[in-house]
Amino acid sequence: MSETPPFVTPSSQWGATTPRTTPNLDGIEQPLHEWVRIRLSPSCTSPWTWFGAICCFLFSIGLLICGITTLILIFAVRPRIPVLDVANASQNTILFESPVFSGDIVLQLNFTNPNKKQVVRFEDIQVELLFSEKVIAKKSLLPFSLRNGQNRLESIGLVSDSILLPVNVMIELGRKVASNLVDYEIKSIFRVNAVLGFVPYSYMLHGTCHIQLTGPPGGGLVSRNCTTNR
Repeated sequence: MSETPPFVTPSSQWGATTPRTTPNLDGIEQPLHEWVRIRLSPSCTSPWTWFGAICCFLFSIGLLICGITTLILIFAVRPRIPVLDVANASQNTILFESPVFSGDIVLQLNFTNPNKKQVVRFEDIQVELLFSEKVIAKKSLLPFSLRNGQNRLESIGLVSDSILLPVNVMIELGRKVASNLVDYEIKSIFRVNAVLGFVPYSYMLHGTCHIQLTGPPGGGLVSRNCTTNR
C-alpha cells in the first residue's frame, strides 16, 4: 500500500518553509531582510536637556539637605512660642454718663521667653482693652528683645476718654461697678522674630486675657485668665 503524502497547502508551505524574497537590480531573487536595510540615526540629547536634568537633581539634593537640617535644628532647639500674662492691674477712675464713658486702667504685662536656646524679639505690639466686646482703650509698645528664659514686665496706662458706648453696654457697666466687680478683656497682637540655626523667621502671636477688677478708686486685680496662641 502506498503512503499518502501529508496534505500541504500552498499557503502553509509558503509560510513555513519558503522565505520571502524580492528581486534585486539584476533580477536575482534574494531574502527580503538582506534587500531592505534600515539605517537608524543615533539619538542625540540636547545640552539644554542635560542642563535642566542636572539642575533638577541638584535642587532635589539641596532641598533634601535643607529639610534634614531643619528637622535636626527643630529637635535640638525645640522652639516654643513666647507667653503674655497680666502680672497686675489697677483701676483708678470710671466716669460714665450715657452714652459717654471715661476711665483709666494701669496694666502690668508680663512677656516671657520660655525657650532655652533661642533669643526672640517682640515687634509691632498692640494692646486693646475691651468691655462687653467693645474697645474702650488701646496702646502700642516699643519693640524689645528677650534672651532665652527671660521675662519682661511692661507697665502701660490705658486711658478711655469720652468713648461712645451703646446704652445696653452702659447699663451693664453700671451694674458691674455697683457690684464692685468689673470684667474686662485684654487683646494683644505682636510679631515675634527669631533665628533657628542660621535661618531667621517670624510669626504673629495673639494674646487674650480675661481679668476682673474691683471698682474704683483703688480697684485691684481679683482674677485673670490668659492664653497666647498663633
